Amino acid sequence: MELTVSGIYDIKIDDLAYGGKGIGRIENFAVFVPYSVPGDELKIKITNKKSNFAEAEIISIIKLSTFRTIPECKIFGRCGGCNWLHINYNSQLKYKQKIVIDSFERIGNQKAIKVEEIIPSPNIFHYRNKMDFAFGKDDYEQFTLGFHKIGEFHRVINVENCLLPPPFFNDILKIIRKFTHERNLEPYNPITHTGFLRSLIVRHAKTSDEILISIFTNDGEFPDIDKLIDLLIKQFPNIKGIQLGIHRSVSDFARLDEEKLFYGQKFIIEKINGVQYRISPLSFFQTNTQGTEILYRTIKDFADLESYQNLLDLYSGTGGIALYLAKYVKKVVGIEEVKDAVWDARENATLNKIDNTIFLLGDVKTTLPKFIRNSGYEFDVIVVDPPRNGMHKKVVNTILSLMPRTLIYVSCNPTTLSRDIMAITSGGYKITKIQPIDMFPHTYHIETVVKLVKL
Repeated sequence: MELTVSGIYDIKIDDLAYGGKGIGRIENFAVFVPYSVPGDELKIKITNKKSNFAEAEIISIIKLSTFRTIPECKIFGRCGGCNWLHINYNSQLKYKQKIVIDSFERIGNQKAIKVEEIIPSPNIFHYRNKMDFAFGKDDYEQFTLGFHKIGEFHRVINVENCLLPPPFFNDILKIIRKFTHERNLEPYNPITHTGFLRSLIVRHAKTSDEILISIFTNDGEFPDIDKLIDLLIKQFPNIKGIQLGIHRSVSDFARLDEEKLFYGQKFIIEKINGVQYRISPLSFFQTNTQGTEILYRTIKDFADLESYQNLLDLYSGTGGIALYLAKYVKKVVGIEEVKDAVWDARENATLNKIDNTIFLLGDVKTTLPKFIRNSGYEFDVIVVDPPRNGMHKKVVNTILSLMPRTLIYVSCNPTTLSRDIMAITSGGYKITKIQPIDMFPHTYHIETVVKLVKL
């Protein structure tokens, strides 16, 4: 049977893919179906067809999977955030574990690989310490503050009760939405690049209970901003800082081109295992604080650190991993290409009175070889936590040339992780442990820690 675009077919879903879509087959032809669950029997319509797979949408559910649950969110399936909210949590864990195993076997060429049982998130709701919201208009051209609509980036869906952050995030959202709407402030339009209000970031430090708020706008005056600040502070006295920033770029990714106002301090303090972390509005910090404690502890346990050792932390960000491990080794060197992150890392070292760390600014690909040539450092342990697209081949080759005793690879993308691991194992290392950690309940994202040792 030849599948055709817009054709209607019956299908049974057998698996879940990294990316969140269910997978079924029609006469051995793979079909990816968003918001489907293994065990579902569906009537679908083909929306796109390639040479070896097709994509489809659900027309109706013939038989429900036993893995399904009723999503508690009213906008589920429209905002794209919790793309697994319709799958019960135990099943989410089962399929995340399977995705990691499949990636290592299929992409990394690691046959019959042992993967430790995935560690669940301590909390499956209200776990996020940071949320990014957008100002915009909905399908009816009404003012909104919430999340971009799937497939229609110029549309924004109002968020009344997001289940991922602490509940007070929703209250902050309501105050800002009501205040800005009453003053007829125009939201930014990503198509015409006109309008004033752009985005909102809310951050929360779990251990200190401090809140940081950033509102990003186009050029122009924000009327009665002092009244909004007073309103927020009165309702939430634990707000430590409120920033009003100008974002001029056409890119939707939040950035600070000019700071117009700052109330209070420019950071909040989080603490993990006694280490304090300064978190500024745009700095990177893992969004699941309790999950981060598990992640850092796993990295430490895998590394088998000794006080005489030197440790190299690549893609070190704001120094989260480096500072957590610093007290267990002689020296830590971190390399990171984001200037603000390096500044935060150095400030965090000072804040904690940690004096055995060096944080270098630069692209790992070029900065690492230069540092090795000029310093003569040798490293017993290397920790890498690269972006989603993994490591450049030159970085992998440089790491292999350093011949560390132990290499710890941390990744939120099992596909690029598996690709890089294949190159590392081909270079004289063997995998001794793989530990998935669920840092992102109700999404397809998975954090994985891999320990490799020199043969």
